[in-house]
Amino acid sequence: QGAYGVTNTAGGVAVTNDTIFEAASLTKPLFAYVVMQMVDKKLIDLDAPLLGKVPTERVEQLIGHSLDAEGFRLDWAKMITARHVLSHSAGMPHGDGGEIYPIFFEPGTDWKYSAQGYQFLQTVVESIEGKPLEEIVDAYVLEPLGMEHSSMVWREAYEKTMANGHWLYGRPVDFRKRNQATAAASLYTTAGDYARFVCAVLDGTGLKPGTHQEMLTSFVDMNDDGNLGWGLGFGTQIDGDRTAFWQWGDYGIFRNYVIADPERHSGVVYLTNSFNGLTVCSELITKSIGQDALGCLDLNYMQYDSPAMALLWDLKEKGPKGATSQLPALVKMHPDVFTDERVNGLAGIMENEEMYAEAAAIYRFIAEQHPRSGDALFDLARVSVLTGDLAN
Repeated sequence: QGAYGVTNTAGGVAVTNDTIFEAASLTKPLFAYVVMQMVDKKLIDLDAPLLGKVPTERVEQLIGHSLDAEGFRLDWAKMITARHVLSHSAGMPHGDGGEIYPIFFEPGTDWKYSAQGYQFLQTVVESIEGKPLEEIVDAYVLEPLGMEHSSMVWREAYEKTMANGHWLYGRPVDFRKRNQATAAASLYTTAGDYARFVCAVLDGTGLKPGTHQEMLTSFVDMNDDGNLGWGLGFGTQIDGDRTAFWQWGDYGIFRNYVIADPERHSGVVYLTNSFNGLTVCSELITKSIGQDALGCLDLNYMQYDSPAMALLWDLKEKGPKGATSQLPALVKMHPDVFTDERVNGLAGIMENEEMYAEAAAIYRFIAEQHPRSGDALFDLARVSVLTGDLAN
């Protein structure tokens, strides 16, 4: 174990091995581990439809309308199983819904990451067990594995041991004290505690051999290259002659990664309290275990030495001129890096940092490149109002 940095840039203390971090989406595999144990106990059938396992009123509360609402794909909803949810192949949304709850494809035919799918399965698990998720996770995972620093909800003791999250340029944020557990992202933990869980998965602790193998076997392809897929809780990767399971965590100001090689029993768990936490992912993983973090690369996270990160630091130093003077040349030099999606994302980052003039400069560049884009013009107008610069 190693600990680096500080808990808070504004008068924090040094991070230690006992410092608590938000696990973010590293919570999902831990919840999947609970579900797989319930499968072994015959409490859950991986391939049985989930609809009908909880009261209709609860489902309608989750989706925001009645099951017979016009436009809702009830036929697809009736097909969704625990296997689909755990492998992100249910077609359920990830915060990208509308008036009618979308199911984007027939379950089992494609991959789409979905926190809302895990939240749906959580209601089924809680209904079966008859108690809240935090108590279920305590009983199935945290207590048996000795994860004494971890919890699915906030503990008062964390006031003294919790790290504050930080935005791009190091601005700290107050603790987010969650008093309701969510299967998608509410775990508080330490790197050492989470490593105990990863070791349990490597060893198949608490699972029958067949269930253990099923959990770590790819069920659906994540990309067209065939080197990334998703099992039942973890992502899977093939890197040359080596395989691994992995998951990333991103709750904005806490960004984390885990990867482990079942054959070599090696792996890495790292937790960060920074928006920049995944910028070191590829290099850290490669130097640690000799495998690349293919998932992080496929998700297109900026690495610390990328031209996009260099531009963000220039914006901090030079202001809006840093964008207007550099963006045209950077797009020509690095078209694979400065895609329309990436450039728009950089503007969004500036908005989040409340650097509205810098955001406006980037949106103006986008609008010049796409003069007939209503979205580009709207974004520029919206941020111009925030800056008070309505003349341009």
